[in-house]
Amino acid sequence: ELKLFGEPQRSVVDAVIIYMDAEFIPDALKIATELREVGKKVLVYTGSDTSFNAQLARAVREEIPWVIILGEREMSQGQVTYKNMRTGVQGGVPRDALKLLFRDLQP
Repeated sequence: ELKLFGEPQRSVVDAVIIYMDAEFIPDALKIATELREVGKKVLVYTGSDTSFNAQLARAVREEIPWVIILGEREMSQGQVTYKNMRTGVQGGVPRDALKLLFRDLQP
């Protein structure tokens, strides 16, 4: 093996936002903008397979440390769910508190 390209690099992305329904994409884009304002590198899932498992698999495959989940329950309650993909710790916060929470979060 020549090892021309070195070791694989971990993702430079801090979080990916995944959603249960395409109608949540505008909210996902707003959240991404807010988190970018506090210095976080955030993606909104744009793959063709929008199943929850496919979206989550991308985060795992690309070693993205945080996932922000927008589902029916979260949206109806004005909340978001976040998950640390390295530790498995998961929680929920009011939608307007996410920016404050992520400002100080480390991968």
